Amino acid sequence: MSGGSFQYAYTHINLFADELEIKIKNNKDDENFNDKTIKELKFVLFQARKLSDSMKAVEWLYSDDIGEESFMEEIHNIQSVNKKEKRFQDIKDTTDYIKKHY
Repeated sequence: MSGGSFQYAYTHINLFADELEIKIKNNKDDENFNDKTIKELKFVLFQARKLSDSMKAVEWLYSDDIGEESFMEEIHNIQSVNKKEKRFQDIKDTTDYIKKHY
């Protein structure tokens, strides 16, 4: 079996994150939210990406695409901000925000 044990639920979160990222990048053209609001939206984006990645790992585990050891390794990597930092390079202050607030 390959994936699908949760009907690929993680893809819905990933699509949300993709759309949110576009809206954040287009903020000045569309909504024009203030910097404080954008900072919080960037953190929501960060959390959504982590959740999507975690849900995907769970789905793969339950679909027998990965074993427990690979699952634990993937979850550890997802939870490690430093290892995921590269994915968010275009959102410059996400990592700084996390370090400052958590």
